[in-house]
Amino acid sequence: MLDSGKEQIPVSIVGGSNFGIHTKVNAEKTFNMFVSDKWFLDFPGFKVVTNIRRNATGGPNASSLGAGRGLFLSTRGGFVLSVVNSEVYRIDANLKPRLVGSIDTGAGEVFMDENLSKQICLVDGVNVYIISYVGSATTLTKQVVTADLIPSYVEYHNSFFLIANAKSTVDSTKWYVFQFLAATTIAQVTAANGGEHTLQTKPDYPIAIKRIPGQSDNILVLGTTVCEIYQHVGGLQNYRRVSSLSIDYGCQNVSTIASSDKYIAWLATNEDNAPVIMVYGEGGTTVISTDGIEHLLSRLKNPEKSTAYFTRQGGHLFYCLTFFGEENSFTIAYDFNSKMFFNLSDADLSYHPMRQLVFFDSKVDIGKTYFVSLKNTLLYELDFDATTYDENRPDEVRDEAKVHEIPRLRFTNSIRKANSGRYIADSFVMTIDQGNDPITSQSDIDNACNDFIIDEDEIDIITEQGQSTVTEDSTECIVYRQAVDCAISKNGGATYSSFVRRELNPIGKRKNILRWSRMGQANDLTIQLRFWGKHHFVVNDGYVEIT
Repeated sequence: MLDSGKEQIPVSIVGGSNFGIHTKVNAEKTFNMFVSDKWFLDFPGFKVVTNIRRNATGGPNASSLGAGRGLFLSTRGGFVLSVVNSEVYRIDANLKPRLVGSIDTGAGEVFMDENLSKQICLVDGVNVYIISYVGSATTLTKQVVTADLIPSYVEYHNSFFLIANAKSTVDSTKWYVFQFLAATTIAQVTAANGGEHTLQTKPDYPIAIKRIPGQSDNILVLGTTVCEIYQHVGGLQNYRRVSSLSIDYGCQNVSTIASSDKYIAWLATNEDNAPVIMVYGEGGTTVISTDGIEHLLSRLKNPEKSTAYFTRQGGHLFYCLTFFGEENSFTIAYDFNSKMFFNLSDADLSYHPMRQLVFFDSKVDIGKTYFVSLKNTLLYELDFDATTYDENRPDEVRDEAKVHEIPRLRFTNSIRKANSGRYIADSFVMTIDQGNDPITSQSDIDNACNDFIIDEDEIDIITEQGQSTVTEDSTECIVYRQAVDCAISKNGGATYSSFVRRELNPIGKRKNILRWSRMGQANDLTIQLRFWGKHHFVVNDGYVEIT
């Protein structure tokens, strides 16, 4: 029962990264969790499957230095192509990569697509390659193309490979249409037969081309300041621009373009505006970035060091945008179900390592999502049931120190009275699922802990690094338990207090309320929560009880 003279103010524990331009306006952020039916759930963890790099005998290379540059599923061939460093590998259903060949570049994202003639076209920003497959035989052949083409993107459409052009000289405005010539080669369709096209709405460069989901004959041609829609009409014209429609935004980096069954999304900009996140879908174009997100994007130092992808997890569709420059290292994800942004990260709260990913039915794991990493040459499995970041390679001795807890954080919005008056925060209460972590039982705790060190409120004070603080003559009880740390800010999220920990109940003890007391006097209170553990977290909203 609520004491007389006290008031309960709801706290937005469950929410997205809706931060404002200044934290005083809105400090809300969420790391590695997302909202489903008004509850927080975990974003999936991952584990290493293999090192894509091979040694001379075909086994995993001892070194994983470098980066994954591309990953592509051949639907017709039933295998995955991967590019790491300068090497191209074929990954069959046994998940054992085989070297196909090498390309001339060793860094930067590559793009691939497949036609109906057992060919996969690969572009790396310098050259065009054809990977031809017949059964288990796979060959890599560099193509001879016009000097006016610097291939920045490739897309298959209606029997053609459409190749965009990154050449930015004043006399170069064309994108090109290629067709099958022989088993290992393609040829440009002649200009007289509709093999060359230019952007027309603005004087611009056609740096990428995407099929429009659900519109069989239509493609989206993206420039740097404008986008145009073209329709495949055949005949000598081949492709015709839809003259009644264009998009007055272009693309800042082709690596940020991603598509799903309904949407195309990209980091968009034009000659007059700072970057925004734009989506083309059934209703046309929409800017989905918030003012806080756009403020963040406007301050980017290395926007070319970025990548993006779509992934569907737990029934939610996410567009994930990563920046991995030295001065900008973060990942944001937009959930099309909840219409919220979230932050994703690695174990060190830097950018999430995913680059390109595929959903592949292998003999090892049926129906799993695999991705290449921005940070090494390993192949990873992204799994909704995984609750850690497991960096152990199957070909090495297992090391539990390489199994990292996922940093799950929540910064709430400010808790203020309508008149901004001061109040005393007597307690903070939240609802959370407990008693379901199979790693810890009550007997584990009893056997490990014969000397509990607690104060009168059963509170452990911990540092920002998660270390318990004890008196000089104390004996610590060391046993793994899920825990939630709570810190508070009374200045709009500029600085936070020390963390106070609440350990969650062991298996079978399902009390679902956590409480922190005596939070002091404030008129602008922000709460930071850190969820620690190697099991799932399921979290609901809470409230602050004030006087």
